[in-house]
Amino acid sequence: MYDLEKNIEKQIHQINKPAPTFIFPEAHDPRMILAASRLTNLTKMVLLAKKDDVYRILKKEGSLSNRWIEYFFHNAKLLDHRQESGVKKNLAEKLSQISRGTDWQMNYKHALELMDDATHFAIMAVRMGYADAVLSGLTITAKDFFVPSMNLLEHDDTVFEVAIFALPDEHPEKPYQQRIAIFADVAVNTEMNAEKLSDIAVGACKIAREIIPPEALENIYGAIVSYSTKGSATGTSVLMVREAGEKIPEKLDKLIQQDEIYATIKIESELQISCALSEEAAAFKLKDEFDPDSAEGKANVLIAPNLDLGNFLYHIYALRYPTSKRVLVSGGLRAQAIDFSRSSTVEDIILGAKALILLLKKSPQYRHTPNDTFFPRCRILAINPGSTSTKLAVFRGEEEEFKTSISHSAEDLAPFDRIVDQFAFRKETIAKVLEDNGIKLSEMEGIVGRGGLLAPVKGGTYEVNQKMKQDLLAGRYGEHASNLGALIASELAGSIGKPAYIVDPVVVDEMERKAKITGFREIKRISLWHALNQRSVARAYARQMDKLYEDLNLIIAHLGGGITVGAHRKGRTVDVNDGVHGDGPFSPERAGMIPTESFLDLCFSGKYTEAELRKKIHGKGGMVDLLGTNDMREVEARVQKGDRKARLMLDAMIYTVSKQAASLVPAFEGDPIDAIVLTGGLVFSRYFVDEMKRYLAPLNIEIHEFPGEQELESLRDGILKVLRGEEKAMQYK
Repeated sequence: MYDLEKNIEKQIHQINKPAPTFIFPEAHDPRMILAASRLTNLTKMVLLAKKDDVYRILKKEGSLSNRWIEYFFHNAKLLDHRQESGVKKNLAEKLSQISRGTDWQMNYKHALELMDDATHFAIMAVRMGYADAVLSGLTITAKDFFVPSMNLLEHDDTVFEVAIFALPDEHPEKPYQQRIAIFADVAVNTEMNAEKLSDIAVGACKIAREIIPPEALENIYGAIVSYSTKGSATGTSVLMVREAGEKIPEKLDKLIQQDEIYATIKIESELQISCALSEEAAAFKLKDEFDPDSAEGKANVLIAPNLDLGNFLYHIYALRYPTSKRVLVSGGLRAQAIDFSRSSTVEDIILGAKALILLLKKSPQYRHTPNDTFFPRCRILAINPGSTSTKLAVFRGEEEEFKTSISHSAEDLAPFDRIVDQFAFRKETIAKVLEDNGIKLSEMEGIVGRGGLLAPVKGGTYEVNQKMKQDLLAGRYGEHASNLGALIASELAGSIGKPAYIVDPVVVDEMERKAKITGFREIKRISLWHALNQRSVARAYARQMDKLYEDLNLIIAHLGGGITVGAHRKGRTVDVNDGVHGDGPFSPERAGMIPTESFLDLCFSGKYTEAELRKKIHGKGGMVDLLGTNDMREVEARVQKGDRKARLMLDAMIYTVSKQAASLVPAFEGDPIDAIVLTGGLVFSRYFVDEMKRYLAPLNIEIHEFPGEQELESLRDGILKVLRGEEKAMQYK
């Protein structure tokens, strides 16, 4: 059976837009609460209920861990809407305005009283942009929810309902490709005309295309069914269907102008249902007029010319295939509402909500929730200093407003003996870039920098304090460009009276004691790794799996200029290689682990100075030493041209990384490993990833890819948790 839910969720994660806000007026219904709790990773939620009541329902249900319930409450807004006097007044004023001239016109006083009703409060909250969509219908009738939604929400001329079925494997392979069947209109239009019917045909196929990707259905084939096939009969209904068919090409052309993806939609009108679903029947009936490239005989979207047929198709398939996965989507309401049937299960609600999230994120009009009253979108500046560049980003909430990378030439940096001496130069450069782009520092609610070389700390977000700045300025634990992150953030934040933060510095140390022991008493393994990106990717993977990072066992490999591979056990990195000082696999510019005796021979050979040897360990080791370059694209290009030495070195590097990943299996002490996750720039290389998968296949562990790095976004996520009160910033000691 086509995994409708998994494929919807996959598409959601591929769209880089902030999570929408959903409001739930029926937050007293256990089904709605349980569904909402399982949507925590995908959407922000406003539940019109008291926290104690929701907590009792979740505990009684018993399937959620205490940790997940706590996570849910951190990410959801629970409120008694009757006490929200300021919001109620705004909503009531708007309601009284839009009611003018209607047969349900009301004054402000009546509108304010109506805001005590959870359903009307929720619908108007969407109308005013406090939320993006309202989900209801479990305990109230269409008259009390769908009709007010139609009256109060902005919508298109034609509103309709589409049913999407993923049919079970017991259903024959034909007539529906991938066993996906789609029907419209199944619930709304009691009276039909040609204009509505053409709107429904195009709108239903558009929704089908947005929910079902081309990999599953290359084309969306729509058919307006009739008792006539291309003139074989006549009658009022047939004439309406023909007229609707004449209107479709123009409407479809407008759709294609918006996005070429809609060119995969093909719609035919006036087909008997046999000719819509069977190419043999269509070819027999139409003879020379049969077009094998059209929707004739292969429709996956059946458009009913009346509600009787549409409703019949929905219910007959729902009854005949109760194990099918199905979702009802309201077309024409601009993804602002979903009206569940009173028999809906928790799974039905979750699937419907995910479909709505996908439609919202695919909408060109959606950027973020317009009004951030319930979930404030803090404006923050993130700073990530590198050896020859400084990356900046400004975010409002999760939404990126500005991003740039400032390059620093060798000439720019030549006057500075130490990295910390670059502080004033880089700070002034950042200030100028912000000014040149019209960005006011005073509008920031927090500033976050990349953490540098400090004393070992636990993972999380830290407020920059005097002790941290002293250690960084003195280079007490080493010199690195990342040391500038906290210093610059603190200076800029101090100028506007705001705190500065760092998130998951490279010295995060959660390694178990036994993992640090070596066979040399004076030497211990240390934790120096890509903590920021690894932990961010771990949480991103957890969100995709609808789980918590703290509940997973993961091996995560950061593959970039440096390479670190960590064992993340239930939210703690219990073992990881030092990515700088000669531990683990070699990388584009670092030597990794090397035979000790041979290295000692080099140390005393007189061939190299101490500084030269240190540079060979990190900076001029790895591929730089082996092939004279740290550019892995160049290495792969040489391999493709037949360079046998380049192929050997590349294969050796992949082998050592894979060996490092496999070596971490004991770190989980016999517990199952949920996944191996690959991240960093080298994950863009198909050859690198495929070879790693081949080497690691015997472990029988799923391998997932997160190409590139998201360090600025990781800094953003860390500071937002603190600014929103979800976490408390830690203090460096």
